[in-house]
Amino acid sequence: MSGKKARDLRRVQEQAERDAVAELTRNEVFAAAERGGVDPPWTPFDRTHYLDDFCREVNCEQTFCNSRYQVYCNPMRLIPGWPPMYYLSFKRHSRGTVIPWRDKQRLKNEICGTLAEAIELYPSEERLMDTSNQYHLFVVHPDCAGFPFGQVNRDILTPSEADGVGARQAPMEAHHNADGCNTHGLVGWKPMEWYENNEPEQVHPALWKVPPGAIHGDEVKP
Repeated sequence: MSGKKARDLRRVQEQAERDAVAELTRNEVFAAAERGGVDPPWTPFDRTHYLDDFCREVNCEQTFCNSRYQVYCNPMRLIPGWPPMYYLSFKRHSRGTVIPWRDKQRLKNEICGTLAEAIELYPSEERLMDTSNQYHLFVVHPDCAGFPFGQVNRDILTPSEADGVGARQAPMEAHHNADGCNTHGLVGWKPMEWYENNEPEQVHPALWKVPPGAIHGDEVKP
């Protein structure tokens, strides 16, 4: 065997070994989650796709991943009387159903910003979507006023403080705060002036063929 062929074969073998290790590590994480084991340590979200072939395939603008979750992000069409919004569709890597509320808050903070407010929608039965362990947040632009409902003031209690008032509070993980998150996140909000000066169909030209109301996971029909 020539030297070049030997080197090429070795590179293939090394890549196969790396793939096997990665697959083993991923399967170990999945297995631990299925057993109710400890989650992997939280890592910051990184953008993994942006307007590429994968995004076109799954009908989204960009995706983010960390050690626990994969998030699909789409700018929502401008609706008269509504602020600019992003739609986040996310799942655990384990495809499990248990997602702590604090993880969702941290996910929102990292990707869309600490100033942004988000809601989960519990729809009418006529438009119920329940096809997989996929979860959804609808996020308002951080420079807009928040929702006209919800708590007015901030208040956080530790487990011991909650015990002192007869309540029960779950322990917090190290990432259950806004440390390291900025006000506008990673998603790339545009300034409000940009939205005010563009027609709705210009907000995201790459998605102009997507019918109104279609979201990630929907079957889009002509």
